[in-house]
This record gives sequence, structure tokens and C-alpha cells, in this order.
Amino acid sequence: MSWIRLTTLLFVGLLASAAWANEGVDWNALSSDQQRVLSGARDRWSTLEPEQQRNLAQGAERYLGMDEAQRAEAQGRFQRWRNLEPEQRDRIRRRFQEYKSLPPEQQDQVRRNFQRFRNLPPEERQRLRRNWEQLSPEQRQRMRSMTPEQRERLRNMAPEQRERLRNMTPEQRERLRNMTPEQRQRLRDMTPEQRERLRNMTPEQRQQMRQNRQNRQGSGRAQSQRQNRSQ
Repeated sequence: MSWIRLTTLLFVGLLASAAWANEGVDWNALSSDQQRVLSGARDRWSTLEPEQQRNLAQGAERYLGMDEAQRAEAQGRFQRWRNLEPEQRDRIRRRFQEYKSLPPEQQDQVRRNFQRFRNLPPEERQRLRRNWEQLSPEQRQRMRSMTPEQRERLRNMAPEQRERLRNMTPEQRERLRNMTPEQRQRLRDMTPEQRERLRNMTPEQRQQMRQNRQNRQGSGRAQSQRQNRSQ
């Protein structure tokens, strides 16, 4: 078996693993088909780390279930992995470690998101990759920490709304999170000029604006009550 196929199987197994046990895999515990696929590693199997044994066993199991096109795709993914810069590989390894530390329900959500991404048309995947690459490290971290509901709201936003959200400062995002649904709706209904004036206000001016609005609302309620009594 060529080293390319062996390393491809290791890579496939690494991608497929969602949770690993602490023990390795005994060679005799492999099926005859797995042993055939992994025959090139038989003589040094006992010297491999338990994690490598598990990855290769899982990779062989998946490889056996692939057709020729899928096997070619797996080898292509491994080739792309080999072409990455060391820093990019380290970044992917760190993310995989983060993934393994997630609760099972969050891991399921990550897998579902990945499957939805793979089902997108190639041009849409490319557009999303470009958008991701344009994000700052802080913006990427915020995206990772979002709940499924928050991601769904983000997907449903108009492009100009997403752009405004990306350009917000941390303080502006904190204020947005603390707004009531009515306040968010008023913000969406504002014209660009009104939003610009709001962004340029000092905290004291915003507080005064909120106080004036509350006073107007209070006056309106009092007037309505007087009219009801007069009737």
C-alpha cells in the first residue's frame, strides 16, 4: 500500500473522529478488510500511538465504504492539507481540539453546519470563504461563540444589515444586545442619516434622547387617560 494512501487514511480518520477512547486498536481486532487496506502499516502497527491506530482504523472503515470518486476526493483533500503552510495546519489542529472539547450537542450542530456548507453551490461556498477571510480575529471569535439562533438571525439579515453589524464597535454591539425588541425595531426603521447621528452622539446625549422619548410616551398616556375619563 502506498504511503499516499496510508496518510490519506490517517487524514480521513482524523476528520471523521468525533470522540476518541483512551485505548489503541489491536491489529487482530481489525476486520480482514481493514487489515487488507492497512497492510502497509502491519509491521509497525504496535509501535504507533493509540491515537494513530484509531485514526487509521476509522479511516480504513470509511475508505472501504467509498466509491472511486470519493476516494479520489479524499486523496485530493489530503494533498491540499500537505500544501498548507505550517501555521495554517496548526490553526486547523487547534480548531479541531476546540471541537473535541465541545459538548455533544454543539458538536452535532457543527457537523450539521458543515454538511449544509458542503451542500451549497461552489460559488456560494467561495463567497462565504471570502467573507470569512475578511473578518478580523475578534469578529471570527464572535461568530464561533454565537448560538444557533443568533446565526440563524444573521443568515436572514439583509447584506447592508450584516455590513453595519460588522462595522460596529464592541460597545455598540453590547448596547444592541441590551436593547428591547421595540428599540431594535426603531433602530431598523431609522434612515441612514438618523443612524449616523445616533452613532455620533455622546452617552449623555443618548440618555437625554431616551429620557425625552419616555417623557413623550408618558404625556401621551396621560392625555389618553384624560380623554377616556371625559368620555
